[in-house]
Order: sequence, then structure tokens, then C-alpha cells
Amino acid sequence: GVQLVLFVCTSNTCRTPMAEAFAKQWFSKKLQIPMDDLLASGWEIRSAALTSQLEPEGSPASKFGVIAMKQLFGLDTSSHRSTILDRALIERANVIYAVTSTHRAIICRGAPSAASKTRTLGEDIPDPWHRSQEMYDECARMLRGAVAAALERDFGGLRPAAN
Repeated sequence: GVQLVLFVCTSNTCRTPMAEAFAKQWFSKKLQIPMDDLLASGWEIRSAALTSQLEPEGSPASKFGVIAMKQLFGLDTSSHRSTILDRALIERANVIYAVTSTHRAIICRGAPSAASKTRTLGEDIPDPWHRSQEMYDECARMLRGAVAAALERDFGGLRPAAN
């Protein structure tokens, strides 16, 4: 079966598109396969929003976030479109990473059975929404370290599949 690794923030336009891209890169390196082959290899890396109140579903990633990822890390998030977290996604997820402890609490309140698989990234990642390019750059750097640390903790034992 497919393992679903899910990242959740408020609108799925600022923090989690970046987190998802870093996670895809991490799993790609860990499993020694191209990022585009992750799903075929049983790894679905996705992100979702808690609400569509601030940004409608289907919104692209924030422009400054796309720039930060491209310029600092060579990762392209321009095709991202936001998704709303729903019961089906929560149930399908093997692990859910929330960008802050508040987001984790909201998810667990709505879906108590998901508490054991819902985690933070080890530190609360501040929201750069409507802030400067510098704030997005800083957020991207924070996320890069936090995502890698969380994935190393939870999936560090993964090895590349034998060819």
C-alpha cells in the first residue's frame, strides 16, 4: 500500500507547500529515486489546509514562497494548488505533520483517533503570510531543517529498494 505523509498548515499556500517540497526531496534522496517516482514507489507526500477562509481551495503557493524555494534550494513549487484537509485524508495518512502545536491541537480535536499519528515539526514555524520576501526566505530555511529532523526521526531507517 501507499504511505501517505501529510503536512498541514492554515491555508496550504505558505508553509506547507515548502514543507511538502522539502519532504519530497528528502524521500527522493533517502530512497535514491527521482522525486517524480515517489508515488509509484509507494510514497505519497502531500499537504493540506485547515481552512479555506483566508485563501480559497485551489490557490497557488505564495509568490514569495515560490521564489524562496527556487532561489535558495532549486525546488519548484509553482504548480502547487491548495487542498483542504478532510476526514478521508486524515484517515489515509500514515503520519500528519502540523506546522505548529496549535495546528496539531486543532487536528486532534476534530479527529481524536488521529492523535497518535499527528505530530509537530519539533518547533512552531511562524506564518509568513502577507510578510516580506525575507520572512519567506527565513521560513524556508527553518522548514528545511525542521522537516529533515522530523523525517529523520520517523523514517530514518528507510533504505533504498533493491533493484
